[in-house]
Amino acid sequence: MATSTWVSPVLSRKYEISRAQGQLGEGAFATVYPAVHRLTRCPVAIKVLNKARLRADDEIRSAALEAYCLRVGTHVPFAIRLIEWLEDDFHVFFVLQLAPGGDLATRLDEVHRLREKDARRLFAQLALAVQGFHRAGLALRDLKADNVLLHGDNCCLIDFGLAAPSADDSAPVSATGCGTRSYSAPEVSYNSTYNPRKADVYSLGVILFLMVAGDFPFDLAGEDEDQASLTSLQRDELEQRDAKMRRARRRLHVQFPPWISVDLERLLRQMLEFQPEARPTIDVVCEHVWCRKEIDLQEAAWDKQLCAARAQATRRLGELCGVDEAGISAYLSQRKHDDLFAAYNCLKAHALYHSGVPKSERGSNPHLPLPPLAAYADLSNGVTEAKPPCDEPWLSAAALEAIRVCTC
Repeated sequence: MATSTWVSPVLSRKYEISRAQGQLGEGAFATVYPAVHRLTRCPVAIKVLNKARLRADDEIRSAALEAYCLRVGTHVPFAIRLIEWLEDDFHVFFVLQLAPGGDLATRLDEVHRLREKDARRLFAQLALAVQGFHRAGLALRDLKADNVLLHGDNCCLIDFGLAAPSADDSAPVSATGCGTRSYSAPEVSYNSTYNPRKADVYSLGVILFLMVAGDFPFDLAGEDEDQASLTSLQRDELEQRDAKMRRARRRLHVQFPPWISVDLERLLRQMLEFQPEARPTIDVVCEHVWCRKEIDLQEAAWDKQLCAARAQATRRLGELCGVDEAGISAYLSQRKHDDLFAAYNCLKAHALYHSGVPKSERGSNPHLPLPPLAAYADLSNGVTEAKPPCDEPWLSAAALEAIRVCTC
């Protein structure tokens, strides 16, 4: 039986964590693992950030900004939900909503391209997410199909590690070339400063083109090498290819597939505009005739799903704690970021995921509407067990009494 030696009492008091089941993802400073919330039995994803890897000031700043973006994301439609964050002496833990439906890039590898109406639905959801972050003064700078998770008819935007503050649609405030070359706007490669919001619009246009055409608007095969591992000669060759790519983007027009509509082609031409000054903002994109009605539909659907998820989470949490809904609602209204509030966020994120899954794929358990995660069905084989820091139950008698007081 595979077991894990990785123990953090701060985390394992509330979550069953498995490293034996494999990772959900790994980056330069963090690793993401599947886990289960002990009280609610909701599956979650836990992003483990190793403090020892954060040495430079800009790395620490980037991690802090990602935490801020995750908190902002809890108020943005179709963005990954942050349930809570914890830390010990060596790690920071971001507990996130789990969306086990795979990412958009993998889906496109399987089906090549989407029907225009399906692409319109996903694009509307992504546009609402990007618009929400831009209105909050944040540019994402790493929009790509790999960072779009799918769950049923909905999608979920993830990974805000390269996000940056950006409070204006016209001011060039970013000087860091980042992101993935195939999705990056031209100015990211050759400008000393650029507007990251306009770069986000370009990247979103690449995602849309990829969904409807099955390929990138420009052939950038081989352009995503890790420059840190290249020799000086290889870097010179890469810079020469960059120069050729920029010249090609100046003189060549994108070859649009003949099966897309005229309105969609017009929108793509605007979003893939070479000059950032002529490129529309995300607000203008959302008002385009090709997607405006769908965006209104998706925004209304999101509001409905969010209200239903809140009600379901409140009801289920009351059942688990033996307290009526009025008491739970009154306690949650105090916005105490404690164990109970984290359990509520788990249930709400779980219900939001469920709202995007077709009824034919749902389970029969009325309390946990999602089907069991087959990939983690044997989670107990690799669960990290650690003695809780105290002998009290997960939700103490004092906490329950505080909830009941709210009903008086």
